[in-house]
Amino acid sequence: MSNNFNNNLFTKELKRNRKNLMIWTSIVMGLTLLVMSLFPFIKKMGEEMSALMASLPEGISKSMNLNAEIWSNIL
Repeated sequence: MSNNFNNNLFTKELKRNRKNLMIWTSIVMGLTLLVMSLFPFIKKMGEEMSALMASLPEGISKSMNLNAEIWSNIL
């Protein structure tokens, strides 16, 4: 009996708050698509940063503890 009551309550709440659910789902999906559309730009920027770090003289790279690999690897 308790399980049936919970299901009825759950469906009633979903129906009652359907508009808010759709709005928040749209917002989250929109933000996800925005971040996914920015990924190619960020990836290209990382590759350019790696090229810039590789072009630095070895002495400067060692003194600042920089290497080109840190800009292309997420870890």
